[in-house]
Amino acid sequence: MPTSYRGLGRTAQAYWKAYATVFVSATVLFVLTGSAIALGLNWVYPQATPLVGITVVSLSFHMAVLYVRDVWAGEYNPDQTQVASSRSLFALLLIAVAFAAVFVALGTVAGLAVAYAIGDVPYAAAVAATYYPVFDLVGLRRGHWTPGSIVLAGVVTVLASALDVRRTVFESMPVIGNRRRPHL
Repeated sequence: MPTSYRGLGRTAQAYWKAYATVFVSATVLFVLTGSAIALGLNWVYPQATPLVGITVVSLSFHMAVLYVRDVWAGEYNPDQTQVASSRSLFALLLIAVAFAAVFVALGTVAGLAVAYAIGDVPYAAAVAATYYPVFDLVGLRRGHWTPGSIVLAGVVTVLASALDVRRTVFESMPVIGNRRRPHL
């Protein structure tokens, strides 16, 4: 008779439910934001539309994985984020959209820059669109200044001062991390 932890099945199921919830939420956020960016780019540069899609898929997957990793490591408690008012919720929503827009746009620009610099090598552009925003996101989580963190810091500062939201709301934001961001 094998010995096992009695609650292991429920714990594993809870992690999969949490992962699925975060994956769907991140996908919806990135798809809606990426769709707006893709529609805007479609008028100017239609070849960028596949790069937006690649970036959206990559960010959705990696954000969900980073969330599960944070929960597993004990760096984030899923019950820690509490929104005090509708103004705080609105600010968090605006910051989430700005966060998605910054990273989707940077991934698309990285893919376009590689496509322009190298020429007709679509795989290199796809790799840049897939992994540049992930490297930028990991740099942000570790507290390094990256192009994404500079733009996001500016957006957070403007939104926090315009909406008069206390700093504790932003410190409780889950996926960015809560102790490695001295610059936000």
